[in-house]
Amino acid sequence: MIYSMTGYAAVQVDLGSASLDLELKSVNSRYLDIQFRIGEELRFLELPLRELISARIARGKVECRGGLSASHARGRNQTPDLGALEQLAKLQAVVRAVLPEAPALTVAEALRWPGVLAEESLSQETLQAQCLALAGRALEDFQATREREGGEDGRHDRRADDAHGATAGSGTAALAAGPGRLPGTPGDAIA
Repeated sequence: MIYSMTGYAAVQVDLGSASLDLELKSVNSRYLDIQFRIGEELRFLELPLRELISARIARGKVECRGGLSASHARGRNQTPDLGALEQLAKLQAVVRAVLPEAPALTVAEALRWPGVLAEESLSQETLQAQCLALAGRALEDFQATREREGGEDGRHDRRADDAHGATAGSGTAALAAGPGRLPGTPGDAIA
């Protein structure tokens, strides 16, 4: 089977509190060149992803993009962390003692403060397992794209070879006739 070196795949999985996205794309290259464009929260997965990709792909310039984004699922139960809110209130009191004109925090600002809303956290082990499973799925889609494009390129190449072979056949006959002879001219030498 002929595989194209160009390919593309994009996959996503919902992890509850977050969404994990991976994208693979490649262009022609003589050697395997893998580049990563992943967020810092996934940086620890670069080596396992590199090993997984290089085990399945031999050539091409491959770009792997990945990111983890907060999921905004409806109906998610979010409870403010009372300890974090109390600490924020104390900080606000200190600031307003020094700067009495400073405006008070709004409810929205307090809820956006880091650590106030309790979020489900993902362990690195869970994140790694989910990411590698997702990468496996992306590689299957990616290889299917490369196979499909390679098949189309292979059919195009065979058609071109067939068309070229029909016109090149007369050159082959000339070579078979021997040096200095044209086919169809029995025994006549080229002057």
